Amino acid sequence: MFGVIGNPIAHSLSPIIHNSLFSYFSLPYHYEKFLLTNHQDFPSLLSNLHGANITLPHKEVAIKYCDEVRGVAKEIGAINTLYHQNNHWIGYNTDAEGFYLSLEGSEIRNALILGAGGSARAVCAILQKHNIEVSMLNRSAHKIATFVGVKPYERGEKYDLVVNATSAGLQGSLPLEDSHLGEIICKATLTFDLIYPSSSSVKTLEDFLQFLRRREDTLFCSFSKKHKIPTIDGLDMLCYQAFLAFEIFCENAYSFEEIKQVFYP
Repeated sequence: MFGVIGNPIAHSLSPIIHNSLFSYFSLPYHYEKFLLTNHQDFPSLLSNLHGANITLPHKEVAIKYCDEVRGVAKEIGAINTLYHQNNHWIGYNTDAEGFYLSLEGSEIRNALILGAGGSARAVCAILQKHNIEVSMLNRSAHKIATFVGVKPYERGEKYDLVVNATSAGLQGSLPLEDSHLGEIICKATLTFDLIYPSSSSVKTLEDFLQFLRRREDTLFCSFSKKHKIPTIDGLDMLCYQAFLAFEIFCENAYSFEEIKQVFYP
């Protein structure tokens, strides 16, 4: 069995993506949602799984339960994918590349990340890898110091890309007070909300495909549009990181492009 672990978790669309892929490729696996309120329960939960995706707020603490960490996850210090292989739990981070693929070649020189959690680390790492200057704004300013090469937010600075890497949208809130957020966004070229819209009516692959083509805006994306700034939500990123994770779960039996064709024909 495979699954996604987080808190909250009811909104997750990951089971539809992975179960659709397991079905499409005729693989005898199943994928479920798991609510984890205490990270100390990780070992008992993992004992029933062959692989898992990790979402908020466990991406950083989950790395402690890995026997081995591979790829960019070592640099990020956070994982979103776990796979059990040869009696070892191996940790990966597919969020970073999934995020960058979602930008679709947008020209960006500098970026401001709102938040400083595990998702922010993934975004920061991939932007820096592509020589994009990164600044950060977080409620706890001291946490920004744990990011290498990142500048603190400067009021009045223009940022090409503004990324909401907080979970505020899941509680129906914006990451900052309206006027301050508007001041930042109105100077941007593009905004990106890592949160993605959800829908209780999405039950099947066909439902999901329709949802991909026609979905509502997140609160952050809606706010950006009011300021006439182009915006991207996290749904394509969700798909792309899932496709990369599926490659890992299937030990590279299928390529990213093969997997992507199921959802983006």
